[in-house]
Amino acid sequence: MIKAILLDIDDTILDWDLCSHEAIKKAKEELNYTIPDSIYEAYDRINPILWHMHEKKEITIDELVQMRFNKIFNEIGVSYDGVLFEKVFRKYILDSHIFIPSAKETLEYLYSKYDVYAASNSTLYQQLRRLSKANIIDYFTDIFVSEELGSSKPSKEFYDACLKRMHHKKEEIIVIGDSLTSDIFGAYTYGLKSIWFNKKNIKEKEALYTYKVSNLNDIRKYL
Repeated sequence: MIKAILLDIDDTILDWDLCSHEAIKKAKEELNYTIPDSIYEAYDRINPILWHMHEKKEITIDELVQMRFNKIFNEIGVSYDGVLFEKVFRKYILDSHIFIPSAKETLEYLYSKYDVYAASNSTLYQQLRRLSKANIIDYFTDIFVSEELGSSKPSKEFYDACLKRMHHKKEEIIVIGDSLTSDIFGAYTYGLKSIWFNKKNIKEKEALYTYKVSNLNDIRKYL
């Protein structure tokens, strides 16, 4: 019987793409950088690649944020200071909390039935602030963030650290998240059930998940 949820935050509850675009727009305005709109497409393409490198332990979060906008600026052919832009971008991302459709209602539903734990590859301060700004922090029994735990999804060490604080058995836990490489692969290799939120209708090569939904409301079919 499922008793606990390990719930991803970005692109599962909060819409990271929209939050990022909003923060980029505000950073451009504050710095008065003349940057073409192609920055958004470049960000959407390059950012996941860097995070996948982080998941594979090829780069740290610090290295990711140091290189992210320099790589993007190089891609779109502008020569602004990417490290400075990152600093201003991160200031605005701290206040961003745009919900995925039906996310808050789904979180309220899960909270009414299960212990809900956040599970995120990010920094602790950023996620605590964003969850607080979104007025949903009280729905979580605990918040597990890679920076604090010292390891990231999909590693065994990340889930070891989560279970040590959760006090639930593996068979009582289900992972919900949007990332096949992080959330779903991590759950599969660790022996946990999972629900893949396939919000972008990706054609998967291998069905490592237990259940799949394209709308968060459909989680109620399984939980």
